[in-house]
Amino acid sequence: MTNLHHKPRLHHIDRLRGFSLFGILAANLLIFQYGLFGKEDMTYPLGFIDRLTGMFIGLFIEGSFYPIFAFLFGFSLILLKDAVDSKQTHRFRWVFLRRMSLLLLFGIVHTFLVWDGDILFSYAICGFTLLLFYNRHPIILITTSLLLFSWTILLTTNDAAPAMLHPTADYVTQENRILSSGTYEEIVTLRLEGQPFEQNDEHMGLFFGIGTLPLISLFLFGMYVAKKRWIHHLERYQEKLIPLFIGTFLGGLVVKSVPFITKDERWILLQDVVGGPLVAAGYVFLFLWLSSSQKAEKWLHPFAAVGQLSLTNYLTQSLVFTTIFYGYGLGLFGQLGPFIGFILTILFFALQLAASNWWLNYFTTGPVEWLWRVVTYLRFPTWVRKK
Repeated sequence: MTNLHHKPRLHHIDRLRGFSLFGILAANLLIFQYGLFGKEDMTYPLGFIDRLTGMFIGLFIEGSFYPIFAFLFGFSLILLKDAVDSKQTHRFRWVFLRRMSLLLLFGIVHTFLVWDGDILFSYAICGFTLLLFYNRHPIILITTSLLLFSWTILLTTNDAAPAMLHPTADYVTQENRILSSGTYEEIVTLRLEGQPFEQNDEHMGLFFGIGTLPLISLFLFGMYVAKKRWIHHLERYQEKLIPLFIGTFLGGLVVKSVPFITKDERWILLQDVVGGPLVAAGYVFLFLWLSSSQKAEKWLHPFAAVGQLSLTNYLTQSLVFTTIFYGYGLGLFGQLGPFIGFILTILFFALQLAASNWWLNYFTTGPVEWLWRVVTYLRFPTWVRKK
């Protein structure tokens, strides 16, 4: 058995990844409860408190945590390359191809057999494009990232873009019926054969562009920051983090607030494409500032274990909550509302915090992460932690 830890971990990166999983779960709880498209017409069993919770999630959570995860995906790619290069036992290109291929397989299985709100498939598809960039100069990375981000904004202002927000009424009705009372086989068939949008090549092109370009942009930005080594040593930039937090967080909230006061549906897309990443940047700056404080670091430390087991925890969230809400499980689809859903998020994530920290007392990594390493390095890494 071979230990594949090459360098000391950047634990503040693990903590940030773990923190982002909480926000991803909080946003996904609405999709678990109401479906990919039905959540736009969700009910509020508890009235005002549900509406207030829904607004809170829309402003502070939705669209503002997946950018953190995507940024860290690109960041970690450079850490992986540095580790592989330092050992000189593998060619990074093949390591990366094996890694992305298994992630793609995870994504396919997760999307069609567990939950269609999956992000792993998109990460893998977009991740393959990074083979063109991992050896590039940081200037190339940041320039390409900004160009893709700008292109995405142009796409969202296209007159046809709002059509993406409106699936056919028949599909929404079908989705609600099958998810709430259908069998497992019927739900899988819906994922394989369902057509949420009218067949329109222009709309599909926009959907693909708006769905992939910002993701690649965030990957490249994460690679750029890793190559510049800006957050490897937090003490060097501690005094700059709070002003950056205030500027990005408030700017993002302004953009995300506009859809609440205007009927222009293009702002709904800009809310996620622009407002979400800005708020996400604010969270990152605040979290890094807290991580640079020894007192705060003690409170944040449990998030590191969740981050180290991020893939296992992410898949576990899907398995548990599809079972709770879908017809083949407890059948609570559409019945609890945003507030109870948010309480469930807090309780379940607290359970994952405790379980992840307990697990790492006995094992070096999570079960899914271990399998990922086996395929990545074509070796069996040490799994059981030595006493």
